[in-house]
Amino acid sequence: MPDFKRIVLTTDLSPDADCATPYAVEFARSFGGSIDLLHAFEDLRYIEGAMPDVAAAVRLDWLQEARIDQEARLVQRAASINRTTGVGVHPVQLDGNSAEVVVYYARRENADCIVMATHGRSGFSHFMFGSVAERVLQRSSCPVLTVKPKQDKKKGVGQFKTIVMATDFSANSDAARPYALAMAKRYGSTLHVIHVFENEIMFAQTGAEHASRFEELMQTERAWREERLKNYARELGAEDRGVIHTLGRGQPASKIASYASAVDADCIVIATHGRTGLSHLLIGSVAERIVRLAVCPVLCVKPETVVAGKSESLPAKSAV
Repeated sequence: MPDFKRIVLTTDLSPDADCATPYAVEFARSFGGSIDLLHAFEDLRYIEGAMPDVAAAVRLDWLQEARIDQEARLVQRAASINRTTGVGVHPVQLDGNSAEVVVYYARRENADCIVMATHGRSGFSHFMFGSVAERVLQRSSCPVLTVKPKQDKKKGVGQFKTIVMATDFSANSDAARPYALAMAKRYGSTLHVIHVFENEIMFAQTGAEHASRFEELMQTERAWREERLKNYARELGAEDRGVIHTLGRGQPASKIASYASAVDADCIVIATHGRTGLSHLLIGSVAERIVRLAVCPVLCVKPETVVAGKSESLPAKSAV
């Protein structure tokens, strides 16, 4: 059964980053864990796209002053969390690109979960610059819980009373299952399981010769998926836990996000393939789209088949 004992909580020391703190604290309290409060000191040498001549012109004494100042603020923040919650918090500052630092540190310390805020950038700015959270999702070997600013204002924050788990019935998507069950058991949650299939994909698979029978074939397909979903929900509810199942039709990310909003979900749990590079740029990820669209936190879990063989290295040094 998954556990959340070693939690990495990321921060850039901004107020928006604080929205993830209550969720990390809740995990630590519920599972008897502790928090590593991680900050990446990202000077111009580590910022993607920075001009080399500008980076080289930055005074080293100024950088050292900035590093010391941010270290002090990090230590104060960790002490504040510990003082107000009673949870053990260890401040860590590393030099480097933010996403690389988070992935490297979590892997090095064998973290059980990364908890981080995401700004939810979309449209052209997202296409050009991406998101630190999404780059972490692509590369992390442990689950990542993303939280948007202002979600910490929600009543009952971190209680996870209603959980939505998405599945496409594949072995990879099943990676989310033990985490959804562990959270539901720990918090006494109502568990929803949702499966969404796309009309366009089904139409393409039927072939032109069967286009006239598309609706008939869709009804047959829907009945088959409905039965499979019922069986899947029955398996999830085997431990005397009621499971609500829903079959959706349309674009998966938007359907899952809108369903979670409709049932006032406290968290969406989903597996992610961790695709990177050109294939990710062209195809993207359902999980990452859900992170952008969802109004509640999203826990993304990577299948072991994707995690196997990955390694991270970073020439970073600790400043705390």
